[in-house]
Amino acid sequence: MAENPYTTYAELRPSKKIVVNLLEGKEFNSVLEVGCQWGENLIAIREKFPDKKIVGVDADWDGIVQEAKTITGLDIRKGSVFSLEFQDKEFDVVFTNALFCMLQPEQIETGLKEIIRVAKKYIILIELKTEEFIGIVKGGRTGADWVSLLGKYGLEATTKKIPSKVWGANPWVDNGYIYEVKL
Repeated sequence: MAENPYTTYAELRPSKKIVVNLLEGKEFNSVLEVGCQWGENLIAIREKFPDKKIVGVDADWDGIVQEAKTITGLDIRKGSVFSLEFQDKEFDVVFTNALFCMLQPEQIETGLKEIIRVAKKYIILIELKTEEFIGIVKGGRTGADWVSLLGKYGLEATTKKIPSKVWGANPWVDNGYIYEVKL
């Protein structure tokens, strides 16, 4: 088998345990990760909450995602944050983990609107913060003033800085935050 996160790391990286820890104490039955890549976040969620509906989507179907579906047995589908093929409010929890930082600034609001549309109870964004409404952080990744951007859609977010022991690489050390919205 080719080298991949399941054969390379003895356990999940701390950054892939952020969401599972945030789900403790929340009432939910379904979770969607948009931009799931290898499904590492979803594996952690499945281990802790085996009775929940857990789905991941990623646009990179011909690359790692199809292999991840086979290796993990997770419900991982080809999909785009710009056009999620789910019903309105289909998932209790919808989250991203370093998805928006990979997009162009002009794409952020389109993707965010789709996430808001399919979320029923909670939105969790693990993303990069900028001083600008939407902009670029040092290192060339896209970020946003997520509190203000979510506020534009009538949503109030709580914010927590990601500790460097959880995500010790830049730009995450300087600009990595967790944004939680209760709908």
